[in-house]
Amino acid sequence: MGARGALAAFNPNLLRLLWHKRVGFIADDGVVLGLDGGTLYGVVAAPRQDGHPAFAVAAVRGLGRPAQGWHRTPIPSRGLTPVSIAPDGTVVVVATAPVPGGDAALYALDTRGSVRWRLPLAPGRPSYAAIAGAGREWVAWVAVAGAMRSWVVVADERGHALWRWPTGRPLDVIEGGVTLARRTASHPSRSGLAYVGSTVGVYGLDLSRRRAWLFFDTRVRHAGAAGVPTTDVDGTVYVATTAGHVYAVGPDGRVRWRYDTGRDARGGLTLYPDGTVLVTSHDRAGAGVAEALGAHGMPITPVGGLICAAPDCPTPTPSVTPTLTFTPTATLTPTVTSIPTATLTPTVTSIPTATLPPTRTATPTILPTAASPMPAVLAR
Repeated sequence: MGARGALAAFNPNLLRLLWHKRVGFIADDGVVLGLDGGTLYGVVAAPRQDGHPAFAVAAVRGLGRPAQGWHRTPIPSRGLTPVSIAPDGTVVVVATAPVPGGDAALYALDTRGSVRWRLPLAPGRPSYAAIAGAGREWVAWVAVAGAMRSWVVVADERGHALWRWPTGRPLDVIEGGVTLARRTASHPSRSGLAYVGSTVGVYGLDLSRRRAWLFFDTRVRHAGAAGVPTTDVDGTVYVATTAGHVYAVGPDGRVRWRYDTGRDARGGLTLYPDGTVLVTSHDRAGAGVAEALGAHGMPITPVGGLICAAPDCPTPTPSVTPTLTFTPTATLTPTVTSIPTATLTPTVTSIPTATLPPTRTATPTILPTAASPMPAVLAR
């Protein structure tokens, strides 16, 4: 999606443009594919409501045509988060307050775009909703970062708040917010495990016990604030920090590997199906650097021509490691009468024998470069 709200569709195999149309979507909020596989949802500007700014969720289908029957309901807000889709097709979006200091709110929209319910959350900047569940039973997790206090709120499919967890630590909601350990669950309102990044590390949240704890403390590692974590099917939690460190942490809280980018790496981590972790960091000038990490956090060739800054990633030039070998020289004698055969029979009048120092020869050993992975697109 372009910066001016232009939506484009490409053939992923040939990288060929299929269609391109301006639909007014706000680029920073992206687009989400509905359960029908053909409807795309995004955020658009809406007419002001009672003098306050407003936004709406828009739905389009193939060639960027508006979806029939969908109503762009204005939501008073200074901004909407990216859209989330519940397992039953409900469209879920979080709105900032229309006035400073007001409560952010969670909205559920029906199949026509009308507001089904609204749940006030807390004052501050909200994350988008992370949805867990199956069928008609689901829950939405939202983090809200306030000026003095932050919150994580869990709501069910009817708009009832199941749990409100407060903390005095600022939470990271810029690149996402709450990350779920598992997205599908038979009884999501009674169980569920999630993680959220903060200035002191990663918090773990257990819905069944209504318990939160500091799962991974970044302060003891002098790693800075933690960004939004990412999880895989094995329960490993990946997190990047302001100090540029990237960690893979097991469910038991133990570090499995660590990598140092040397730059602020709080940008969202992308996990590919083959296990490759794509890290996006920013230098002091604000330039973005993308790095791909393979097994045990080892850097590999950049993915898809993305930027890679030395010495963090391999370069096309192979590394050379000199190997020192010693080649002794022969001992010289001053007078040699004859050399009839391979065996030398010298006649020596005196023995002022001088021994030359050994000669060191550098034998280069070429280290193999890493192979380029073939990333697959990971649906989030």
